[in-house]
Amino acid sequence: MLSNSLGRTPYDPYAGFGLLGDFDEVVLSGHHGLRKPDPAVFQLVLDDLGLPDEECVFVDDSEENLQTAVGPGADDRVRAR
Repeated sequence: MLSNSLGRTPYDPYAGFGLLGDFDEVVLSGHHGLRKPDPAVFQLVLDDLGLPDEECVFVDDSEENLQTAVGPGADDRVRAR
């Protein structure tokens, strides 16, 4: 899970959701100083997962984030709805 969250303090919007039980990795922007659509935050997630982008699925509500997640020249892999 990659979220443009400011973090978990003073209020934790993720409390009680058991994110680490539901996701292989949880990356909160506030902890890394990077936010979507910065390509570096997507690379951080890939590095944490130890996977190439071709083996991952990214779902977002912003087409801008989708474009950045797959990189240049990958328009055929973007499905914005």
